[in-house]
Amino acid sequence: MNSRKNAFTPQRTSVFDTTDCIVCTTKISRSSAFKDALGQYWCKEHESRGKLLSYAAEHGYPAIQFLGEVKPCYPVQGLPDCDRPMKYAIGFGSDKGNKELWEFSVMHGNDDMINAAIVHVGLSEEKAS
Repeated sequence: MNSRKNAFTPQRTSVFDTTDCIVCTTKISRSSAFKDALGQYWCKEHESRGKLLSYAAEHGYPAIQFLGEVKPCYPVQGLPDCDRPMKYAIGFGSDKGNKELWEFSVMHGNDDMINAAIVHVGLSEEKAS
């Protein structure tokens, strides 16, 4: 007899394993959480990520390119010392497959990338660079 026959298999709405993501569903009540356009819940600390994902869903998961904070640039042979902003992108030319790229980027992106994307799409009072 196969013991796995009765094993519970959770249903996922995401194509990505969200085990190591920052989506906060177990530490807060859903009534106090922000629910994004994909039905995922976000705590107050990470609400901006959910809003960014909702923006993407409402705008057809556009391909975007934007600049983050200036990070130190370590000299490479033949190039001068410099400080340049980090370059980021989410998506590619057509929107086919961009939903998964947006979802992955928002859940796993570093804070600099998320903050820069929020400014770029106009979800922040700051001016996009």
